[in-house]
Amino acid sequence: MGERFFSIKTKNELSVNAVLRKESSVEFSGLNVLADSLELGQIVFIVFGGDRPAWDTGLVAIAILSKLPYGYEGRNFKVRADIKVLLSNPIKRSDLVLYPETFDIIGIGPITKWEPNQALSEVQPDKAYALLNAIWDIDKKNRDEISSTFSTEQLAKIKTDHLRYKLIGNINKKENSLPVNSATNFDASKFINSLSLAGQYINSLLAKPFVILTGNSGTGKTRIAKRFAEYLKKENDAGKTNFLLVPVGADWTDNTKILGYYNPIANNGEGKYVKTEIFEFMERADANPEIPFFLILDEMNLSHVERYFSDFLSRMETPDSAFEIDNYKDGNLQFPGNLFITGTVNIDETTYMFSPKVLDRANVIEFKPEMDSVLGNLMDDSADVPEEEAPDGMAEGFMKLSLEIRKGRVTEELKENMKTAEKILAGFYPVLEKCGFEFAYRTVKEIRQYIVAAYKTCGDPASFKIDSTMDEQILQKVLPKIHGNKRQIGPMLDELERLCIEKDTADQDVTGTGWNLLLSLKKIRWMKDRLEKFQYVSFI
Repeated sequence: MGERFFSIKTKNELSVNAVLRKESSVEFSGLNVLADSLELGQIVFIVFGGDRPAWDTGLVAIAILSKLPYGYEGRNFKVRADIKVLLSNPIKRSDLVLYPETFDIIGIGPITKWEPNQALSEVQPDKAYALLNAIWDIDKKNRDEISSTFSTEQLAKIKTDHLRYKLIGNINKKENSLPVNSATNFDASKFINSLSLAGQYINSLLAKPFVILTGNSGTGKTRIAKRFAEYLKKENDAGKTNFLLVPVGADWTDNTKILGYYNPIANNGEGKYVKTEIFEFMERADANPEIPFFLILDEMNLSHVERYFSDFLSRMETPDSAFEIDNYKDGNLQFPGNLFITGTVNIDETTYMFSPKVLDRANVIEFKPEMDSVLGNLMDDSADVPEEEAPDGMAEGFMKLSLEIRKGRVTEELKENMKTAEKILAGFYPVLEKCGFEFAYRTVKEIRQYIVAAYKTCGDPASFKIDSTMDEQILQKVLPKIHGNKRQIGPMLDELERLCIEKDTADQDVTGTGWNLLLSLKKIRWMKDRLEKFQYVSFI
């Protein structure tokens, strides 16, 4: 019969914790197929799943089957397996795009066709060795563990050069492929030191690849996004780059302006999938996973955002799920994990307001320049962000840092800062909850990632200030959803104002109960003033 390999996907918390502790005889339940195919000693790839779980999803471990099916309840049964290799980090589908022989491994590899949703799956030997080769390549820290788990004969197959190395030469000849350099440490100092709000913008992108820039027309929203994308620009011989600016139109009433559509009468009646420039940009991003791709949607709210962007909002939260597109290749387009989206927003009589659903998924940065800064442009504009492109490897370094931050791990030196952040959020939560504006898991997760990003890009760890970083996050992640009339939110804004003033100190005859959060305080006072004048206010 030869070697047989399997994968088990679990979302059971007890099983997850046991795997993370690298226990022997971990129990896996909810299996209902392939019972007769299982034998003791078989290799099993362990995958974590779940709907917005507390753990990172993806391929996490290699195990050996130690107990055959038991505990039957109807068709469902259990097995046990010994964890032999616990990967340094979960391997996602997007991590395997350079390893085409791993494609369509159920629950693990990039998808090119429909796959069943089942907890236990068989992995064909050639696919299994291609996956083990990818693990060997990606997770170098665990090579000793892998070597002790497999025989000499098996290791020879694992270390064989699989299709990845042959394919790279071919990919680089394609029009979609961009030049790739070895990643260098990402340095944001040129932008952070040269342009107001640049640090907040870069840290927001690193924490979550969706940022909304709001402010009056002409305040520099599009400029900062465009300049940063040009700084990390990559271009091939065909003139294809990793940067695209698209003006949103009032006629964007569905997702065809982004994902395209199938024209059944094109190509002499044979039919053709009509791609948009955004769709082609996403294909290019998918072909170059080591490079960041920057999509700028200019004047994003000229149409109802939810009408054309709802698919994107959903895929951002579940990036392992592909866009299902009729009559396109195999019907799927993977959401690129290296796609960074910036939307610019003007608020006037020609635009639409954002729903809380959209605001909750982004960092919202408001552009409101001071008078001296505006009038200074009469004299000279030369002090703007540098025009030159970044050194080789900087774009790859940005991508690498972003992926590291999204894993959500908090290093020892940040733990005390995280405790301070927790106290600040604990102060705001009950006040916001009274009016239904409390935050939830996604917001806290993204605030944590922003703190890590701010710490990584600050240059000197001694200069990092958690109060300032939390001030930015209260302003960008917590306050944007607040809206209402004076009766609804007036008392809440009073309490929030006090929380933004250091405890037992006074500012404009208001005694503080919280922390020194100057940016948030300024915005809250602006909202209070508008509320007093017009009896209604929103953040934007």
